[in-house]
Amino acid sequence: MQPNLPVGLLKFVDDKDDFLSKAVMGAFHLSSIEYFQKNGGEKVKDPYEGIIKLKDDTISYKEIIEKYDNKAQAYITSFTLLYEDDFDTNGTIKKATLEKLCQTNNGEKRPAVIYNYETFIGHMETLISNNNTYYRYNHKYNLGNKIVKDEYDNEVVKDNHKHYTPIYTIYGNKVKYSDEPFRENKPDIIKGVEKSQDSENGVEFVTKYLKRALLIKNTLYSTQNEYRVLVTAFNLIPDEFSESIDLKAPLIPTKVNPSGTTRKNNHKSIGKVIANEDLDKLNKLDFLEI
Repeated sequence: MQPNLPVGLLKFVDDKDDFLSKAVMGAFHLSSIEYFQKNGGEKVKDPYEGIIKLKDDTISYKEIIEKYDNKAQAYITSFTLLYEDDFDTNGTIKKATLEKLCQTNNGEKRPAVIYNYETFIGHMETLISNNNTYYRYNHKYNLGNKIVKDEYDNEVVKDNHKHYTPIYTIYGNKVKYSDEPFRENKPDIIKGVEKSQDSENGVEFVTKYLKRALLIKNTLYSTQNEYRVLVTAFNLIPDEFSESIDLKAPLIPTKVNPSGTTRKNNHKSIGKVIANEDLDKLNKLDFLEI
């Protein structure tokens, strides 16, 4: 029996505000969890979204952020992983798989962007290894303090006492599906999050629980085969978070300077647009041709 290997990823994208062209370039649009939930989490309602199951209780990502004095936020976007078993012997997408995909599109006629699996994972590795380099975000502050630019051209607040430097971290992973509770208890987690604000490892500590809340889902949803990109943001002014952020596509070194060194001066597409009416013709070869 041959292993059921991943072929690629698919994401439905609104054809507005350049979202489609950006998605093709790997410049993904991420929503805050509140906005993601409000709009159904890729159009599939999940009442357990963002909740960690504990041995005697539950704790939500929202409680974690509140206990961190609301100086953190998380943003996500999701994709569907497609495997060998999702295609018939001719390489065409199976009807059952197509029906599941249409459920995530909630009856809408949005186009899809597809990605070759290996290319997509390589792109994510580039984004992660250059962690703070490829972001731009939409936060606007107006608190009577001076607005300055940090080294990544992000707007930050500077007053006579503090310089708030945003800390962003990006993760990409297949969602884990499990109903097993974690062994910690809620009071200990809350206490740890509150204390972490004054700790060198505070961001790492809080991020660990945000990842549990947002990258693990109930087995009820295991057929979704979801892959998520998660960005955590820290050291931002409470209540001044935007509903979304955009990842910048990394520059690809394609030219050589006279000195012999390469220059990063080009963007390379990593995806391909599939019209909604052509989804039933989707073939494994489409992923190889990207």
